[in-house]
Amino acid sequence: MVIIWVFRCISIVTTYDYVDSLRGCLFPVNRTPTECGNIWEYEENLLAAAQELADEKLSLSNTMSKLKYQLEYEKKRDIVFVLYNLVQKYASSTEKQRDNIAITDSLNIGKSKHGRDHVKFIRAPTMADPISDASRAVYIVHHHL
Repeated sequence: MVIIWVFRCISIVTTYDYVDSLRGCLFPVNRTPTECGNIWEYEENLLAAAQELADEKLSLSNTMSKLKYQLEYEKKRDIVFVLYNLVQKYASSTEKQRDNIAITDSLNIGKSKHGRDHVKFIRAPTMADPISDASRAVYIVHHHL
């Protein structure tokens, strides 16, 4: 039994050597000196390096997709913030407009028979009260038709 096993091992090794020599004859360009003892070890090392490269490529692809998603989320969030500010400005301007309408209604401003307002609003001059912008008033001047 042992003799058959030894003979089989020797035949396998000689077959490997024969295949290596054939491969060297058929593909002389690919025959480069390596630090490995045989071609199978060299190919296994190449396969392991290719597998590591594929894993790294997959990892980079996943990272790129995550960064792309995060960038789109940030852009969308910035747009939502800008829209929120615009809505707030619109709401405050419509509120100011409602206040102005209420003030004019409380003054009983109507139209004359010629279609002109009885009241004219004039903004106060800027030099009238240079202390603050808030203290500037709107003067009401009555027109007599």
